[in-house]
Amino acid sequence: MARLPYLDRSDLLAEHQDLLARNLNLYRVLAHSPRAPRSLNTLARYIRDGSRLDPRLRELAILQVGYLTRSAWEFSHHVRIGREIGLTDDE
Repeated sequence: MARLPYLDRSDLLAEHQDLLARNLNLYRVLAHSPRAPRSLNTLARYIRDGSRLDPRLRELAILQVGYLTRSAWEFSHHVRIGREIGLTDDE
């Protein structure tokens, strides 16, 4: 269980309810400090779209971490993304 309660949209001011557009527990906890999920989204967008990191390498790294940490959600989510960018099942 999280040390902080998971917030719902109704717990947030109207100006911050967009933070929970994706109903993930990570965002529901980070919403206690609205700048945190906004900053995380900025970083994630940069890594995905703005950096020079090869998309194949990025997804392979994420898949490896998801597998090693036994994060079923992370792994399955990035299997789909990996396939979209051309990764094979063998990779």
